[in-house]
Amino acid sequence: MKNKSAHPASIFLVILCALLLHALFNSSGFANWTQVLPDSPIRPVFSSISKAIETVSTKIKISSIASCLKQAFEPMTRNFELPEENQSPSTDAPFRIISPGEFSSSKPLQVLIVGDSLAGLQTSTAFYHWARQHDWVDLDIEYKIGSSFSNESSKNWPRDVGGLLARKQYDAVAVFMGSNDSQSIILDDGTRLSPHSPEWTQVYDRRVRQFMAQLSFGTQEVYWISVPPMRPNGNGYENRMVQLNEHLHQLCNDYQNIQYLDMAKIIGNSEGLYTDVQIIDGKQRIVRQSDGIHPTFDGAMLMVLHIEEAIRSRFSIQESDPNL
Repeated sequence: MKNKSAHPASIFLVILCALLLHALFNSSGFANWTQVLPDSPIRPVFSSISKAIETVSTKIKISSIASCLKQAFEPMTRNFELPEENQSPSTDAPFRIISPGEFSSSKPLQVLIVGDSLAGLQTSTAFYHWARQHDWVDLDIEYKIGSSFSNESSKNWPRDVGGLLARKQYDAVAVFMGSNDSQSIILDDGTRLSPHSPEWTQVYDRRVRQFMAQLSFGTQEVYWISVPPMRPNGNGYENRMVQLNEHLHQLCNDYQNIQYLDMAKIIGNSEGLYTDVQIIDGKQRIVRQSDGIHPTFDGAMLMVLHIEEAIRSRFSIQESDPNL
């Protein structure tokens, strides 16, 4: 009996199916990969494909299955110990006038987290974990993977944030935006504006200011979270994020109640540069995911606790008696 070798077309079909299944189960990872590609005409093509795959995977619940599996095995891969919470509040930011009142379990602080994928994934898991430890906070999270102020096709934040603020009176809002922003802006007439060019900056600033103005007017305190240090990938992505952070910091300074929180030395090393690991409570912990972009749970908790410090320095919090 003759051995039949696999037909090349069959091998190609198997590989194609495997790649498609991988993209469906890890649609967010594929979307994140497209965002760090060099800015070129082919980038929007891959971005459109990734968004279509993400939509399909969400509708047929594959992404939910993947998330559930990840959460199920997560306890086996990390220690549940958290960093100490007895650090003194930060006093670097200027004093802001806060409406009188003390927040407690009977009157919880209403907090909203918004942004791109840096507000979701393990960051949202860390925020929910943190909120369960404190009955004085009521937490909502709204994020959209791949969203940006440069490309509003997947999410138009300046347009949509008003609806978020209308549904509830939030006391504080934390914003995670910018990781996808250093890309061309394509106008309605098809004109492509190169990132950080004067024309690009004019359109970009208008969108960001529209977003900031609504937040500043609609809530007491806004925390603008810097994009964390990114792993060098050879195309300058990490440098573009540093440049964008500096620009967003300047825009924040125009609003009295928008506080810019720099995470460079919180999740980075002592020099504010990218690092995969940190020593937390005397133990070496992995703080960044394998993509070099997103934080792990432990890395996200470092940022969450830094935001908590900023919240405590601005609001009066009454802790519940743990013995009751």
